[in-house]
Amino acid sequence: MRVLVLWNQLTGYMKATLECLAEQPEVELHVVAFPSATDAPFSASEARPGKASYYTFTDDLDVGAIHDDIDPDALIVCGWSTSAYRRLARRSRALRILYMDNQWLGTAKQRAGVIVSRWYLGPAYDVALVPGERQAHFARLLGFREDDIWRGGLSGDYHAFAARPGQVSASRREFLYVGRLHDYKGVGVLAEAFRRYSSLVPDPWDLTVCGTGPMQKVFEQMPGVRHLGFVQPSNLPDIVQGSGAFVMPSTFEPWGVVIHEACAAGLPVICTPACGAAAALVEDHWNGYLVEPGSAQSLCEAMLRMHCLPDVERRRMGDNSALLARRFTPDRWAATLVSRIDRRLPGGSAASPHRPRRRVGRGSSIA
Repeated sequence: MRVLVLWNQLTGYMKATLECLAEQPEVELHVVAFPSATDAPFSASEARPGKASYYTFTDDLDVGAIHDDIDPDALIVCGWSTSAYRRLARRSRALRILYMDNQWLGTAKQRAGVIVSRWYLGPAYDVALVPGERQAHFARLLGFREDDIWRGGLSGDYHAFAARPGQVSASRREFLYVGRLHDYKGVGVLAEAFRRYSSLVPDPWDLTVCGTGPMQKVFEQMPGVRHLGFVQPSNLPDIVQGSGAFVMPSTFEPWGVVIHEACAAGLPVICTPACGAAAALVEDHWNGYLVEPGSAQSLCEAMLRMHCLPDVERRRMGDNSALLARRFTPDRWAATLVSRIDRRLPGGSAASPHRPRRRVGRGSSIA
């Protein structure tokens, strides 16, 4: 089974999932991806999957020639904003899989997209691969049939973060935020909520912030805040596992893979319902708290409740997070995806590709 992935910027968790896909015995994997973004500068070794042919997307890269050389059985495309990817999907003979993590918000842009989707997306994609139910709802509005909507389309690097038996400790007293430092991430709200919380208790927890972006100055010289900047994926598990609770106050967050990774590490989670992953991974008062988007007071109160919880209750929340996190793993993602693709290929056998290979080109790499 020859699989070609056309992606935006790769991340640590995408490397983990794609490597699991490449390890499937019947899969030959090829990946085209954008260079790292300036506010998320993943190093090549941290983001590029091993056991796969890799190509860096540039304006000069002939993606069509790569596609024709590989002659894939399945084409997985991240989103619909890259015109070169979209044009290629329209003419490809492969099973064309659109990955989308957008939630339906009813914006004017989304409503217009629904109207034109039968001409814009319909001819280009056969299947929608989505993380959860909110994205599945949007896919239905775009015209995908229920049988053509594949859920469970995203996983964090579960095994790198997973808490070992007995590892979850309630003695860790530190809040953690990981993400870009942009307004839509609720960074200003987090800074104000932390100030208020710190003024209400004699022994406030510290706040560790991992990430870069235009709003990083809001944390400068704030007492109790440790700003680490951007952290490469291999260094992040130790930071997460050494924290007491994870905070994500986004006002807009299509999914939020870091919520999954925090849950895997056994952390209680404080986040807003705007985070797509909250629907699957955060149950209010069971493994964390849901707070009002944009409200520093709501977030402050949740941080205060977390601070005041008895150790046994905080440990219970962490154990519950770890339990929920097991629903998504890179191994399951890869095995399920291969099984789904196999069922859709003519003949239904991943071991016998549905048409002869023209040329191999395996192992090539353009960096």
